[in-house]
Amino acid sequence: MKFITLILALTTISGLAAMSCHKVIKLNSFDGGTDSDTDADTDADTDADSDTDTDTDTDTDTDTDTDTEDCDDLMENCCNEICPCPLDMWCVYPEGLGIDGVCEPSIFTEDECWDLSDCDSMGEFCKDPTICPCDMDCFVEDSPGTCEPTMPMGGDYCCNSGPSSTPCPVGFFCLDLPDNDACHAYLSAPCCWSDSDCSAGGDCVGANLCDCLMSCHSTPGICSY
Repeated sequence: MKFITLILALTTISGLAAMSCHKVIKLNSFDGGTDSDTDADTDADTDADSDTDTDTDTDTDTDTDTDTEDCDDLMENCCNEICPCPLDMWCVYPEGLGIDGVCEPSIFTEDECWDLSDCDSMGEFCKDPTICPCDMDCFVEDSPGTCEPTMPMGGDYCCNSGPSSTPCPVGFFCLDLPDNDACHAYLSAPCCWSDSDCSAGGDCVGANLCDCLMSCHSTPGICSY
């Protein structure tokens, strides 16, 4: 009986030892293995984001229109600073600067004129040219005017615009000046002595006035709108 009891005891101890070894082995296979985690998590971010977009703006916006559309919109025989006349024609502004002009043949006859620029002598203006404006239908043919003096010849152009007025020769009037009044010619539009000669609020540009005691001749300006 003691022998059987001893055998049973030895058997029980042997079984416990076997269970303990299995548990250790199991733990070794789970925990004891070298954790060679090769997932290096280096995540070397090779996205360099080197922005090579130089955004070179090659749009030169070259305006090749050259205002041809504006010129096409002009009536026949009309002109302006952008749309010139053909060769041997002259752009004349019968209504003043800033308003479309009219193409007229160049002047080759002495003393004839379309405007002030055709009169070579100082102290002259273009008197009574007949020019149909660009946007109008006229029943009278265009014809040049004549270059005439802006002040009486011979130096006799002093006058008085006050109560005791001194008369001027025919074709002239006494222009009220700051110092000494002087006889000046009646002008044809768009020539002017002052802004009051220009209609619709135009400005008289380029007028040079001389009084009767100055040794010069007045030069008219031109109305600008």
